[in-house]
Amino acid sequence: MKIEVIAPLGGPPAHLDLVRNGVADVTNITTAYTAGRFVLLGGLEMPFMSDRNSAMSLAGQRTYDKFFRQANEFEGLKFGGIAMVGPYQIYTTKKPISTIDDFKGQKIREAGGVTKAVVEALGATPFFAPAPQTYDVLSKGVGDGVLFPPESIPASR
Repeated sequence: MKIEVIAPLGGPPAHLDLVRNGVADVTNITTAYTAGRFVLLGGLEMPFMSDRNSAMSLAGQRTYDKFFRQANEFEGLKFGGIAMVGPYQIYTTKKPISTIDDFKGQKIREAGGVTKAVVEALGATPFFAPAPQTYDVLSKGVGDGVLFPPESIPASR
C-alpha cells in the first residue's frame, strides 16, 4: 500500500465533500467544522466532559457504535472511527473565569456546532475564527478568550 499525504485541497468544511466527490480518497473531518451535517455526533463535542482525549475517543466510538451507527450519518462513505481532541477548556486573555457570571460580556472563540451553543448558554458572545488564526484574533483584542482543547494552546501560541 502506498499513502501519499498531500497539502489540503480545501478548508476543513470541504474535506467531506472532497471524498464524496472522488477528489480525495481519505480524509480526517472535524464534525464541529461541518455544522448541521452530523447532528448526533455533536453531543460528543461538549466541553468539560473528560480530562483525556483517549477516554473521549473510546466513549465516542462506543456511543457511535451503540446508538448512532444506524442513523447512517456517513452514508456513502466508509467510516473509519472516532478520534476526539482533548476536552475543550476555557482560556482567556485578561479576565479569569471563576463563576458563570464571569462569562457575561466575554467574546469567546468557539469551534462551531455544539460549542457555539455552550458559549451562548454560559452568557458569553460566541465568535468563530479558524484555529490557526486564534492567536491573531485574541492578540488584537477582537476576542476575549477561546474554547480550545489543551493541546491546541501551544500550537496556536
